Amino acid sequence: MVHDAAAISYLPELVDRSLLQQGNARIGGVFAVAGATGNHLGAALAALTGPARALTGDALSYLVSIWCTTRIHTPGPPPLPAPVREPLGGQIRDGLRYVARHPTLATLTLVNATIAVGVGVGVLVTLWPLYALRTLAMPGTVFGMILGAGALGAATGALLAPRLARRYGPGPMMLAALALTLLTQIPLLFAGPGAPWQTALGAAQFVHMACAGAAGVTQRTVRQLVAEPAMQARMQAVSTWLCAVARPLAVPFLALARSPLRGLRRMPPASGPADTPSAPGGERAGAAVPPPAAEPDGAAPSGTGPEGGAR
Repeated sequence: MVHDAAAISYLPELVDRSLLQQGNARIGGVFAVAGATGNHLGAALAALTGPARALTGDALSYLVSIWCTTRIHTPGPPPLPAPVREPLGGQIRDGLRYVARHPTLATLTLVNATIAVGVGVGVLVTLWPLYALRTLAMPGTVFGMILGAGALGAATGALLAPRLARRYGPGPMMLAALALTLLTQIPLLFAGPGAPWQTALGAAQFVHMACAGAAGVTQRTVRQLVAEPAMQARMQAVSTWLCAVARPLAVPFLALARSPLRGLRRMPPASGPADTPSAPGGERAGAAVPPPAAEPDGAAPSGTGPEGGAR
């Protein structure tokens, strides 16, 4: 959880804000391919060397991750000096309060939480393999091919997300992706053994993961753009935490459809630095939480940003 929150909130410091959507799209595509490839390589390694040695290889792989991380040449903000640094409890409260008071961030965080641990993903990921392998008597090879189709769909959706958002608008595109995700579950309700149903499930898995990849890239970019630089890490930590431990509070599609984000036709401008002076490292001294900027009203973003510019 700590690593994921830090990695996602670090991206706005590595690329220009105008390239955030492309950066998220490419990272999402690579993650989708890496996840599927890693599963297959892990299974092969366990078969060749045994489970215990495979777990040792998994542990050693983190050394490769550490080495890759050290090769990032753009340094992050230095930590605040002890007299200025805000207590951890205060930072957590500030992050929760900031997300809760920000309509866009609150809506997208709720959508993420319900997708991650609700009906959208949590239940499906847990029961889907058992149902396919036991009830539908699906061969393991076929099941692996269906998972591969899902990985290909996730990579495709992530890479196409910037183009789809430009053409249809981020809000309508995310709504359409969530609606299609619900429809992709229908074949699973009626599926039976045999090649035709296996093909249908593979196609449904491709579309399902393509929608997830496109919506995930878009909502992550929107959150990074509207959050102030000083609150990026705390905002992302709140989302990561809720996605890991929260319980479903609402259907994701309804949560998004009832919010102003449904009419968001273009990416919002990046939120600039706060008006008050910043302490070293980008964090403002004291425990004050920046007020959330005004949100989109109707079909186009409007309002006033942190520096008074048009939003």
